[in-house]
Amino acid sequence: MQRVITAACGSLVLVTGLGAQEGQTERGGVALSVEFDPTIRFDADFDGVAGSIGVASYPLSINNGYSLSDDVSLNWQIAGRIDDYDVDGALLVPGEPDLFDEVYGLSFSGNVRWKIDENWSLLGGGFVNFSWEDEAEMGDSATGGGLVVASYRFGDSLTVGGGVLVSSRLEDDVLVVPAIFVRWDINEKWRFETEGLNGTLS
Repeated sequence: MQRVITAACGSLVLVTGLGAQEGQTERGGVALSVEFDPTIRFDADFDGVAGSIGVASYPLSINNGYSLSDDVSLNWQIAGRIDDYDVDGALLVPGEPDLFDEVYGLSFSGNVRWKIDENWSLLGGGFVNFSWEDEAEMGDSATGGGLVVASYRFGDSLTVGGGVLVSSRLEDDVLVVPAIFVRWDINEKWRFETEGLNGTLS
């Protein structure tokens, strides 16, 4: 039996907009947000193993959007993360160092969105990710890639798009996957939206 207790320590979101309207910036406008959302997961126990593992996560991201013109917008994000692990019991090997203590993550991403006409739009972007353990070299953990997505707006409530995502991987071949985009405002309360191969209903 596995037991996991999760505690959300609270979140902080700071948003400032200059020339922003309805979540999008006007021409020359800037939208900037800073998000901090720490969580703690206590004592995940495993069947047949006299040990447990807990982790405290501290993610922080800075997001910025800028409208270069009426049809072109630029967005970028800098995100960092620290995962502090607490491992004990039989999961530890006597005389050996801990499996891991702190794991760090850092990512830089950006994209440009071009509204071709009233229906068609094109999105292109790239990213660089780093993820390394305590006392490891950050530079040895770098991966990166990019994506291109074309989307079509069928009306006020439905936009569908598709493209390709290419990403390098540590000690593995380059990953190429389809990038699927759907935004469907079902009604005034519900929206279905996808990002990559994941979907959310909110």
